[in-house]
Amino acid sequence: MAETAQQVPNPYRTTNDLIWEGVEAPREEFGRLQPPWPIPEKIAIKADIGHHYRAPDVIRISLECLDAGAGAVHLHVRDDDGKDTGDIGLWREVVGEIRRQAGDDVVIDSGLRGDSLEERLLHIREGLFDVVALLPSWDPRYLEYPIKEAREAGVSTEIVCWDATDISLAKSGLIDTGLFDRPARWLLVPSTPYYGMPMPTPELMVRGAMHMVDLVRAVDPEGIITFSAAGRPGSYFLGLAVLLGLHIRPGLGETHWRWPHSEDFAEDAVELIQDAADLSKALGRTPADSAEFRALTGMPARRG
Repeated sequence: MAETAQQVPNPYRTTNDLIWEGVEAPREEFGRLQPPWPIPEKIAIKADIGHHYRAPDVIRISLECLDAGAGAVHLHVRDDDGKDTGDIGLWREVVGEIRRQAGDDVVIDSGLRGDSLEERLLHIREGLFDVVALLPSWDPRYLEYPIKEAREAGVSTEIVCWDATDISLAKSGLIDTGLFDRPARWLLVPSTPYYGMPMPTPELMVRGAMHMVDLVRAVDPEGIITFSAAGRPGSYFLGLAVLLGLHIRPGLGETHWRWPHSEDFAEDAVELIQDAADLSKALGRTPADSAEFRALTGMPARRG
């Protein structure tokens, strides 16, 4: 049956008419016109507890960070002389106690620790780390060894990029050569005081961050990206990551200030993790526990 003239929608509705129709529309219509953004509800928070602690404090602070909302911990250990060490005995003590108290699902993350290649590989072979962070600026012929050991041990790897050039090096040396499978894990650590992409203003922080994300996406469209709280923009950089649906690494490793507009120095890793967890929750994202962290970042279950 043909519509009458009175039934045909008025093509000359005003903007005001459309606004009021929108206000009065059912929620289902809102959802049809503006579907949800593709952002995961869960967020993977990796706590960087800092570089300056001996074994007992590393254990204590790691457990407190996990309680505050982290699903993983990034660790360094100092020896009795205060030197960053790869001493296998100390690492067994630290990792064993964290796993004993936090459970086997807890994600332990570190770089290559030790003075020799053999010492560095031993940590991987023993399964002390669940994730090993690697720098694309290192010679790929050297990185072949820890990457091979990690695959055989069921240990995950992560590409650490301090600036845009690192992403290009990762493409040529790690991705194109097949050393890293895609999707890969990427940790972006710009704007440290001595190295990385400068971010002296909020605008340049956003542009620089998006440039790095776009470069990663061009190389690895499904790559899993984590922002580290680095340098002056640290906490705001994390806020941008939460908004973008990415993951975050707060803590004391590369963080110097609590906020970029303040001289309030960052001194408490647990406080920074709590800040990051609260921020994530305020923006509708829930911190993942360790098991969820593994799933979100494409990690296998721990072999035990």
